Amino acid sequence: MRRIFVEADCVFISAGSGSEGLEVLRLGSTFDVIISDFRMPGMNGIDFLTLAREMQPHTLRILLTGQTPEKNVVDSLKSGAVSTYIPKPWDNDQLITLVKSWIADNNLQ
Repeated sequence: MRRIFVEADCVFISAGSGSEGLEVLRLGSTFDVIISDFRMPGMNGIDFLTLAREMQPHTLRILLTGQTPEKNVVDSLKSGAVSTYIPKPWDNDQLITLVKSWIADNNLQ
């Protein structure tokens, strides 16, 4: 994922777990987009994105999942904790287009 975003001229910061991702957010960095896998060490992506939303409510939050959306994924979409989900395997061009469209539509730089 790092490669596709760097090639698309996007700044990319990664974390190895949900708790590491939350620590990055606690350090005060502001992000236009947060992408999380559903399955991560320590917490699932929905829990991570729910907490991320509390810290950065205007950030696009994308959940990557290899499973058909379960009830908890659908519920997280309805509540706004997750902005959208993308099934695995994802299409790199579609992911980049989604991210760049969000940034352009929200005048983020």
